[in-house]
Amino acid sequence: MPQLVRSADARSWQNAALSQLLNRRPLRPLARELALDCQVWHRRLLGEIDDSLIVDVLERAAIIAGARLVVERHLYAGLDLEAPRVVVRLASPGGIAAVEGDRA
Repeated sequence: MPQLVRSADARSWQNAALSQLLNRRPLRPLARELALDCQVWHRRLLGEIDDSLIVDVLERAAIIAGARLVVERHLYAGLDLEAPRVVVRLASPGGIAAVEGDRA
């Protein structure tokens, strides 16, 4: 399977997010179908949200057992000059709730 080449900014964001998520992970990675609700608040207007970055970090942090378990995705983007952040919620498909992380 081909690997994506991430930009330096993307790799930096992933590393920062990973360090913040490690203390929020469940005892065992979530190993069921999941819905992802992701809100990204930027300092400046950027292009599309690359949800694969977010799912990859969730997998690397052992929050989820695998990227293929994310079967439903809800992505929102906005501007917040004072407090850029990413808010992630995971739940069973059809409802959002289980794990929340922010300021990644």
